[in-house]
Amino acid sequence: MTTHKINRGVENEIEFKGLKGRYVYISAVGIGGSLFGGIFLTIIGVPNILSSTFAGVGAIGTTIYAFRQNKQNGRWGKDKKIAQGMYPKSIKRQTFFFDKLIK
Repeated sequence: MTTHKINRGVENEIEFKGLKGRYVYISAVGIGGSLFGGIFLTIIGVPNILSSTFAGVGAIGTTIYAFRQNKQNGRWGKDKKIAQGMYPKSIKRQTFFFDKLIK
């Protein structure tokens, strides 16, 4: 049986085969969900070839999705993009008509 090293430092998130942080969990949940979905389809009577295909495509699809999101969004994921969207676009100083009359 092969063993895989999971790297984790003191202040770092989990990393496995290039996936970092939440993307490891997304991939694991997707693979587990697709396998349980394939088992469920087999139990309800769907032919084995279709349920196996469903499980395989689901597992591969979620893994590819996790790797793409990891590459695109990096360590902080979409949280950083959401936070950047909250920054103001510009800062305007309001001046009133009466302030100009007093000066």
